[in-house]
This record gives sequence, structure tokens and C-alpha cells, in this order.
Amino acid sequence: MVEFGKDLCKKCKMVGRPKRTQDVALADRLHTWRLRAGLTRSRMAERLEVAPSTLTRALQTRSFSADLREKVLSFLEEMESAGSDIAEPRRFLAEGVSASDLRFLQKFVNHILPKVEEVLRSALRGPSVGEKS
Repeated sequence: MVEFGKDLCKKCKMVGRPKRTQDVALADRLHTWRLRAGLTRSRMAERLEVAPSTLTRALQTRSFSADLREKVLSFLEEMESAGSDIAEPRRFLAEGVSASDLRFLQKFVNHILPKVEEVLRSALRGPSVGEKS
């Protein structure tokens, strides 16, 4: 059974935020990783699939709901086991490419990649029936 914080309204049975557990070590670990990766809180929240205010609150109070704690642990384990590509963006930044340039490039690649895949798929399928090559 999930424990919840204070009821917002006794008559309507609405519940407040989930109970949070203090975890200073996890908060520090996430904060350190975020800084080393050069991510803003908003971008980090996006990667965790939570609202930026949720992440900000968790880092400021150093406490996490059960769901957020699970997401953060899973994310950090995945990033740390993959060797996290933190060094890669830092190398580009040192060579004169700004962080905003890298973000722009990432958006462009994310936008164009599905279109490129579709073009390649259709090219590999060959000409459609009735078309001459």
C-alpha cells in the first residue's frame, strides 16, 4: 500500500504528494552526475521523465518519493554502467563547439533521423510495382 502525505481535502478524499524519504547520498550523486554531464535541471528532469519542479524539490530537500527514487537509481545505474558519455561533450566544448551548438545538433539529428530511416527503407525495398528503374 502506498503511503501518502497530507490530505488536501478531507471531504473529496484528494491526496497530496506521495511520502518522501530523505536520501542525501542519492541527491548528491544525482547532482554531481548532472553537473559533470553539463545538464540543466530541466534537461535532467526531461531525461527522468518528471517535471522540472519535481526534480528541483527533490534536490533541494534531498528527499525522494518512491517512484522518483526508483527512476533516479535506474537512470544513474544505466549511465554509470554505460560509462556515461560525459567526456565526449566536454571534448567538443574544449575544441570550440558550444553546449548550445551541441543541443541544436542533437535536436536536428533527432528530427531528421526518422526521415532518413524512412528514405533508406524505401530505397532498400526497391522500385514499387509499375515503376521502371
